[in-house]
Parts: sequence; C-alpha cells; structure tokens
Amino acid sequence: MSSKIAEKGKIQSSLAKKIRLQWEEKGLAKTFIWITGRILKTIQVTFVNLKKHYILGKNLSDNFTFIQDKLDTTYKFIEIHDLERFKGIRRPWRRWLKTFEGRLKRGQTCIACFYKEGVIGYIWISLTPETDKNVGLTVRPKVNESYGFDLYVVPEYREFLIGFELISRWLKYSKGLGRTKAIGGVAKYNKPMLLTMKLAFGFKIMKRLHSLVFFRSRGIIISSKEVA
Repeated sequence: MSSKIAEKGKIQSSLAKKIRLQWEEKGLAKTFIWITGRILKTIQVTFVNLKKHYILGKNLSDNFTFIQDKLDTTYKFIEIHDLERFKGIRRPWRRWLKTFEGRLKRGQTCIACFYKEGVIGYIWISLTPETDKNVGLTVRPKVNESYGFDLYVVPEYREFLIGFELISRWLKYSKGLGRTKAIGGVAKYNKPMLLTMKLAFGFKIMKRLHSLVFFRSRGIIISSKEVA
C-alpha cells in the first residue's frame, strides 16, 4: 500500500512540475490550452478508440494454395457443446461465451483448430450481416460474398501456420457454398496480417474506413461503419 501511495505521489509531483514549467515559459493562456489538451487526450485514450481498417476481398474463382500447418492438429466446425474448449484462450470468458453462443444461434460458422484436446485457433464465417463490437464495424456481405472475421491463434502457436490453414479452410468452405468472393477486415496497424492476406492469398484492398468505439472494453459502439 505504501509503495502505491509513493508512486502516486511521484506522478502527481511530476505533473505539477510540468504545469509549473508551462506556466513559467508560456503563460496562463497557453498553459490552460495545454492542460485541456492533456485532459482531452486522456478521455480519448480511455473511452474513445478510433480505429482505421482495410476491407480486403478476393475472387474465389482465382486459384489459391491450401496451406497446411506444421502440427498434428484437428480442424472442425464447432457446435455449442464445443464452446467450453475455448475457455482457456478467451478472457473474460463469460463475455466471450455469450458472444460465441449468439453467433452460433444466428447461424454463423466457426472453424476451430484443436491440439491436445484444446482450441488453439479459430476463424468465424458469416454470410449474413455481422457486427463486431470489438472494432465497431458492421459488415453486410452481398449474396455472393463470404465474410471471414475474428481470426485468432494462440501466440505461442502462430509460427506453425495455424492462421494460414484457417484462412485456407475458410476460402475452400466458401467456394464450396457457391460464393464467388471472400471479404475480411484487417486493422491498419496489423501489418503481418495485411501482408499475409495480400501476398499469401491474393487479397486486394477494397475499402479504407474507420470505426469509433465508446468504452471499447465493453464493446459498446456509438458510431460504426457499415460495409455493404
């Protein structure tokens, strides 16, 4: 407790020093503007999260390589009774369980990778409108499109091409359904995924957009970008 109080005191002392220096060097008006800017920046970081995204697309009539991972894994389309096996990789689990159950009940599809009885990766597939509260996007696939989203692989297994095979299986499954295009959203900062989608699978950028999320940790959208 005493160490936390001491740390808090250091932060307050440092901030007071910065305010005093601003006052001495730039005067009252500019100090007020500087303090206001700091407050607004804190509010933006804490509550409002502006995200830039790319929507990528690929024609499924094009050839694509089926990439297999390097582990002795099993892939399957999950059902509700499989969700307990996700518990070790999604936290807080209650929120994720509710989200995943809702997706399955709406008819969304999930391909999961199982290794040693546990899930180590998955990708969700939607043929109908889907809102992703984590990024603030609502995507409405056209009748010929398959939307792949929420791709996740446990970090320690990413070197084994799990994500590559999940994408391959999404494309193969979608083509089997008669869909002619696959689309997916990638955050602008996620350079590795952008390169993977573009170079390994031939996706091209269709749209550039941004989303605004309020209280992002709770997944509450105050302004979402709809992608038709």
